[in-house]
Amino acid sequence: MNREQTLRRRIHVLTWIFILGLFFSGITAIPLRSEVDCLVRITGAQELVQNPGSTSPPDWAVWLIKVQTALHELELKNGFSFTAQTGWPSAISSSRWPLSERCVIPFATRGYSPSA
Repeated sequence: MNREQTLRRRIHVLTWIFILGLFFSGITAIPLRSEVDCLVRITGAQELVQNPGSTSPPDWAVWLIKVQTALHELELKNGFSFTAQTGWPSAISSSRWPLSERCVIPFATRGYSPSA
């Protein structure tokens, strides 16, 4: 193989590594609340904490139930927190904000303001 073929091969391999990385990051982008609920169901942590038997429940089960409870309480207080895990744009796209407040930022850069 000459130098050009080697370079093409490396670029091809690195491109596929990048594409696979994007694929796997998309698969793992599960909303946190649903992910924790699934983990609680799979591990049976709820039953271990509610019905500990003769011994105290495992610390990991107690911790997992605390996390699940906190996530559910957070969702009840701030429903828009779980619309997306992208940071502040999810809050802007939330229906809890008036339309004029959502439109000011994008249009202001073009010289347009909805209140004008």
